[in-house]
Amino acid sequence: MYGPSQTISFALRDADYYRLRESIRHRGLVEPLAVGKKSFRNSRGLVSGGNTRLEILESLYRETNDPKYLLIDCVERKPRSELKINLAHSIQNDARRSKTFIERASALVHCVELIEVELGSEKLTQARAVEVLRKEGYPISASLYNQMIYAVDVLLPVLPRALGSGMGRPQVERIRSLFKIGNTIWKEFGEFGTSFEQVFAEVCAATDSPNWSIEELRYQLEYEIYSSCDLELQLVRLMFDVEAPELDSIIGDLRKRDTKSATTGRPKRRKRKRNPSTPSRHTNSSNNGVAASIAVEANSEVATQSEFNRRQRYARKLAMQLAELSGATRQIEPSKYSPIGFSVIPKSAPADQRQEMILSYLAACQELIESYTPMDIKVPLALTEVTDAQWSYLRDLMNVTRALKRSLKRTPIAATDETSKPVASAA
Repeated sequence: MYGPSQTISFALRDADYYRLRESIRHRGLVEPLAVGKKSFRNSRGLVSGGNTRLEILESLYRETNDPKYLLIDCVERKPRSELKINLAHSIQNDARRSKTFIERASALVHCVELIEVELGSEKLTQARAVEVLRKEGYPISASLYNQMIYAVDVLLPVLPRALGSGMGRPQVERIRSLFKIGNTIWKEFGEFGTSFEQVFAEVCAATDSPNWSIEELRYQLEYEIYSSCDLELQLVRLMFDVEAPELDSIIGDLRKRDTKSATTGRPKRRKRKRNPSTPSRHTNSSNNGVAASIAVEANSEVATQSEFNRRQRYARKLAMQLAELSGATRQIEPSKYSPIGFSVIPKSAPADQRQEMILSYLAACQELIESYTPMDIKVPLALTEVTDAQWSYLRDLMNVTRALKRSLKRTPIAATDETSKPVASAA
């Protein structure tokens, strides 16, 4: 015989619970509880579920003092492994939908960790984990497993309250779609070296609440990209609405426009607005003060200061990419003093031919845009030594340098701080 434990607690009191309680009250236990020795301690307890029935027996005994609820028939069974128990609970919870999506996902992740321990292997791939789960009796699809892992590993740290309030799989899928679009835009127009994963996590954390909505998250993401990437807000919203091929086309058109330098008529200047509830937090410090200290020619093809900033950021990104490809990252640093957005630090030790040529071109672009008057600049003519990727970056950098140079006012502007360097601009 086995007496009910005093340590069992039950959180949910739904209709199924009360139906089971009334059944036990009038008919008793239809199926005896399975008990056995616990593998992790020298005591006996339930080994195959039955916690809810045992909790009901406790409740009925306290209510009636009837000994039939105190002494009940049990069967002796060997304890199942922790993995088997957790899998059984996960399968039941999925069938009943009695748990939230994140609760089911967390339980599944725990099951996979137990499988890895039993197999004595390192972290399982998603395909292998799905295969083993199916063999163990958990018929889960690869797509659902992928969404659950994403919810636990990526979203739970930044959206705990939203997930705990019942966020489901459809919302998780839409969040992943927003991340994919935002990441595509950020790779093209964001600051080099700033991870969009960090930007995305901070925006998610700022919107997390029990009343969370996907519309609010998208709204804040659009404003963050708008303010950090110097893109028009309506254009950013359009980018989040279109399909992938059209998004690539929009980005390609913007890139072509940013590297052209043909002048047009006097454009209408528009004042840039910012979302007061979510100030930009990710603009690189090298941009601080640049917009205020570098004057843009009013009748150039640059319609707004944000367009100039975007071209400047693109030039800086190209320079950093070239430096990374040639192993000269220490020779390039972001600069708020130069309209091109970076400065070249001379190497103290001799460089190899390719690295020396890349640095010479970068220095030439910096010198060209900072010069007051037209000038001839000599650079090595060893273009056969560069890779296709390096040549592509060099070509774009020369184009955007010309575009930046033709956007600047003719009169140089001195910095107001006596300790600062003067900022030079050229026609």
